[in-house]
Amino acid sequence: SFVRGGEYDGFNVTIPYKMDVIPFMDELTDEAKAVGSVNTIVFRNGRKIGHNTDVFGLMYMAKRAGIDFSNKKAVVFGNGGASRAVVYAAKKMGAREIVVISRTGENNYENLYLHEDADILINATPVGMYPNPEGAIVDPARFQKAVGCMDLVYNPRLTDFLRLSKQAGKIAVNGLSMLVAQAKVAEEHFFEKSIPDSENERILAMLSAEAANAREQTIWNYDILVHLDLIFAKGELAYKMKGMKPELTGGSSIVLRRARHPLLDSARAGPIS
Repeated sequence: SFVRGGEYDGFNVTIPYKMDVIPFMDELTDEAKAVGSVNTIVFRNGRKIGHNTDVFGLMYMAKRAGIDFSNKKAVVFGNGGASRAVVYAAKKMGAREIVVISRTGENNYENLYLHEDADILINATPVGMYPNPEGAIVDPARFQKAVGCMDLVYNPRLTDFLRLSKQAGKIAVNGLSMLVAQAKVAEEHFFEKSIPDSENERILAMLSAEAANAREQTIWNYDILVHLDLIFAKGELAYKMKGMKPELTGGSSIVLRRARHPLLDSARAGPIS
């Protein structure tokens, strides 16, 4: 009913609903179709249009960190909607080989070290995310050839996966730049106006300063997270909140929250009505 209701002009969708919302769309953009995942929904003339802005976000994140996918082997942990965007982006950036590790697939957590020759590791699961930040999806030190480790989690800023990556001498980057970059593109869809990429860096600098001054470094304050997807609108609200206080999630936005977890096996998604 939330998606069908039409009470909003647009909103973002976070894990684990990025694939589940697709049947409710009247139209998908070409990129959303190719990815098979929707993270931004815009209502236009009574029609629900599904976009995927995660692809741009991941590419921005990689470029900013200096991680080059060209002719590289990438291992992606997780096979949900975020993982699909990562795979699509990795292909666009020229990856030679992309392996997706899931709980039940051919490449799984029992045999993942068969791919120790990977050049790039990407965590596209909620493992390590607040409020259960303990644990790493994998020990990056086992992947001796890997030079870049990317974690889509941004809260906490330094997950156990990234901490171990740094200790192993690898480039380690969290998902904050991806979050900001995808939000920039989402705002362009919401308001049908172009926003320069330089805004990404301005917002990142502002968030870093606010986080540095926060008393609690792990739990970001409500204003930072809720305002992030609205901030590009320069005071205009992208959402009609109708007095509802949105719940914080680990994704880019504030809808359809489920309980977080330290281990994948504890994840349980609820249905969308």
